[in-house]
Amino acid sequence: MFCQACEQNPSFNVYIKKALSARLFRSARQRRGKQQLFTFWAILILFNLPTLAQESEHAIKAAFIEKLTHFIEWPDGAAANDPTTPFHLCVYGKTPVYRALEQLAAVSKIKNKPIRLNKVNNRKSLRGCDMLFISRSVTKNTPSILRLLRGQPILSVGDTPGYGEEGVIVNFLTDRDTVKFEINLKQARTAGFKISARVLKLARIVENDRLAP
Repeated sequence: MFCQACEQNPSFNVYIKKALSARLFRSARQRRGKQQLFTFWAILILFNLPTLAQESEHAIKAAFIEKLTHFIEWPDGAAANDPTTPFHLCVYGKTPVYRALEQLAAVSKIKNKPIRLNKVNNRKSLRGCDMLFISRSVTKNTPSILRLLRGQPILSVGDTPGYGEEGVIVNFLTDRDTVKFEINLKQARTAGFKISARVLKLARIVENDRLAP
């Protein structure tokens, strides 16, 4: 199943599936390279998506965020592993992805837990997050935010060029009408996250970053 609890809202489930699969297929068809076609089919199989024909970049990112959590393990003792608490998905700064995340939180779960979507506007409130989406509107503050997150069981996510090198663990990139993602493996390991090899094969791996010790 594409996302847990999507049976409660089939129209949103179809909307997300169409958005992701159409964008991937069009890029693979236009480039016609064996590696691009392999990546296209690999993502469809990995994320259990059909080949449909509608698109929304923000819905694609929301879909990836939910599905990637099935292939990422939070460190032992992290609040994300506590079945008695909701999954705290935080958004720092203004982003059009927020609306898609609202729709996702209304019908889906992460780690088999209800999603509590929070807007955060100061660094003190970051500690209660299990995942933090850092928007491009706060680019100037990103280095200081990531220093606070260093070694914490908080999965940082972004969609801004250069964020992977800044130290964001999962960063989405748009290339020729395709949404891809990169993973900062160094920061993921520092924070204690374990990421499936199947996902790592599909991601661009950031080996080095500019995050000061």
